[in-house]
Amino acid sequence: MTAASIRQSLRELFGSRLVSTLELSLLQLRQDYDARIRYQDDIISTLRGEKAELSAKILTYENTIMPLSSRAGADLVKAARPTYPKFPSFDFSQSPPMMSKWDYAQQEHNKQMEAEIEAEKSQAASAPQGSA
Repeated sequence: MTAASIRQSLRELFGSRLVSTLELSLLQLRQDYDARIRYQDDIISTLRGEKAELSAKILTYENTIMPLSSRAGADLVKAARPTYPKFPSFDFSQSPPMMSKWDYAQQEHNKQMEAEIEAEKSQAASAPQGSA
């Protein structure tokens, strides 16, 4: 049976006035239910907001009061604080002088020449000695 056939049978059984009264009652019950659900959702959202606000206050108290009142709190806060890198040293007397492009090119050329000399030495050492 469908809802339309049930309504039709109720109208035939009880008359149209009673059925319309029942339909109005059902409509009022549905509206009441929807209003209660909205009220419940409002309460839940309010409580969630209050919880977030209280959590923020507790965090503030833990960060300010706890380190001052106990050694464990101070250790906890010390461990939670990030370590910042040291500031760079601007004492240029300890650092090597800046190299010009020419100095850099000479250094690279010298490294290449040393590598070639080492390669020639290893090649000469690995070559068989001539018989006398």
